[in-house]
Amino acid sequence: RKQLLHILQKRCAELGITIQFQCEINSLSDLPDYDLLIAADGLNSIVRKTYAPFLKPTIAAGKAKYIWLGANKVLDAFTFIFRENDHWLFQVHAYPFSGSTSTFIVECDGQSWLNAGLDKVDEAESIAYCQKLLADDLEGATLLSNNSKWVNFPTLKTKTWHHGNVVLLGDAVHTADISIGSGTKLAMEDAIALATALEQHADLEIALNEYE
Repeated sequence: RKQLLHILQKRCAELGITIQFQCEINSLSDLPDYDLLIAADGLNSIVRKTYAPFLKPTIAAGKAKYIWLGANKVLDAFTFIFRENDHWLFQVHAYPFSGSTSTFIVECDGQSWLNAGLDKVDEAESIAYCQKLLADDLEGATLLSNNSKWVNFPTLKTKTWHHGNVVLLGDAVHTADISIGSGTKLAMEDAIALATALEQHADLEIALNEYE
């Protein structure tokens, strides 16, 4: 992900685009005038919330529980792991993150989570539980914290993806289940579709309708 961001930042510099970092936007009134605002501000999008009456978003919480962890283990490819114990069934979606680490997302249904007592433990105890559960798969590697908490996955759907000269993409407008590990990929696909529509149509409303 860091390599991808560096590629995008380098391309912006080549095109003369000014990038601002550590500039938190709490209200759209904080922004200067713009011809087009592309909101890629994630699940908790301020832009989507501001225009919610027009965009008509819905968010439904999944029944399963999951915790987002890392591991100092390198995987060759996206990997599914299934582990059963006295508390019932757990599954893991794991994939390479960098040259030295991988992402490990541990998921289970609500009853398994309760059976394991994971509703009563802190982050360190949760990691210790998963470390023991996945000992054979980790092969001596250590699970890594990522301010990790057990949460329910929110599925976001948005009826309309733009309003006026404001348009949304990525997790700001839709979410895909963690099991496919493709949030960034889907956001990139959105960006490509939006750029294509803007190139093909001079009229902004037509372009944004085409993108949607």
